[in-house]
Amino acid sequence: QSPYLVNAQATRALVRFLQTHGVAHVLVSTVAELNVAMGARVTGVILTGSDARVTEPLCPALMAMTSTVILRCNVPVLGICFGHQLLATLFGGRVESLLHPRSGWTSIRQVHESLLLALRPPDAVRQHHSDYVRQAPPGWTVEAVSAAPDGVVVVECMSHRARRMWGVQFHPELSGAPGDRVLDTFLRMCGR
Repeated sequence: QSPYLVNAQATRALVRFLQTHGVAHVLVSTVAELNVAMGARVTGVILTGSDARVTEPLCPALMAMTSTVILRCNVPVLGICFGHQLLATLFGGRVESLLHPRSGWTSIRQVHESLLLALRPPDAVRQHHSDYVRQAPPGWTVEAVSAAPDGVVVVECMSHRARRMWGVQFHPELSGAPGDRVLDTFLRMCGR
């Protein structure tokens, strides 16, 4: 399955989740769209997955938009997959490429008390990525990890509670009940 189809599927699933929960939302992909959206009362931001890769030269507009969101919004932020990697990059973490893309279901291991995760073994989550967060940024807490087939330890969930920011490498919007719990928790942090 191509990354494009997975990301399109993930975006549709996230929109369905928000609609089902009665959450007003706006999808933005440019700084101009962001400026319009920022005129509304924003209670939370989700940085979603993307076909772009953090380990390849990034479009300056994409990084500018992400930085703008983070600097202008004093609301909870959730980075999913590429959004997780963007948060790590913007705050000084380390993102690297896997030898082989990772796709499918995997179990993750909680390593620190988490406000976002409510893991219940044997919960499994859906993965689809070629890059991963190897090291969380300074001041961030690693909440969960997994082991990739090539033995690499992947930071699956990280947080900066003072900034009210979380990143997850997996796709909660495609992970069934465990993912729904993550998204429900994030919505509660946004005042829903």
